[in-house]
Amino acid sequence: MILDFRVENLHSSGELYSFAERIGADVLLLDFLKVEDLVEGSRLIAEKTGGDFSKLGEFYGKHLPRIKETSEPLEDRPKVVMLYRGINVVTGTNVISDAVEKAGAESLGKRLRTERKVYPLRKEDFIRRFSDADHIFLLTSVLTNRERLEGIRDEMLDSAEWKRVKAVDESNVHISGSALDRESFMRWSPRLIPGIYQIGRLVHGKLFPDWRKPAKELYSLCGVE
Repeated sequence: MILDFRVENLHSSGELYSFAERIGADVLLLDFLKVEDLVEGSRLIAEKTGGDFSKLGEFYGKHLPRIKETSEPLEDRPKVVMLYRGINVVTGTNVISDAVEKAGAESLGKRLRTERKVYPLRKEDFIRRFSDADHIFLLTSVLTNRERLEGIRDEMLDSAEWKRVKAVDESNVHISGSALDRESFMRWSPRLIPGIYQIGRLVHGKLFPDWRKPAKELYSLCGVE
């Protein structure tokens, strides 16, 4: 089986299906627009591979309602922008944008009318479009580690031009994990559930439950100490 994401700007699904047909493999392509899509995607993967979805299903069933109960009463909806590798904005077609919304915030990436999951902008365009952002999240990746992002954050905070963005002016520039290490929760996987708690904690403080307990619970389900 070939398992991948249905993201046409990364690869051609038609070519992938043709390749799989030549080698006699099944193809399972998934796309996640909403966090709830992760639930169905996890169920489908378990079905195709003979796995047991029940415990993970219970995890989703416990935490998604809890997150909703926490975020719905919150009147303040901070404006959030998520960035990869410099100024590459997480858009409204990316499941991470929905995670921001579920954490009781507004994802400003929805302003970009595009099917791309991540959209590059020049600095001056970003500042013009998102000067009202309350929080900026710099996301680690396989190509961008935390140390590199700390340098980018420091450059932002020291820049008079960047301080035209509210989040920078108020020092609300956060670094969150989206790489492959165990501390990264901004990923298209069940790890996004503790990631929602992490976003909520950073933008709402103690009004949102700490993310460490659901993270530990999820890793325990996966047999990870």
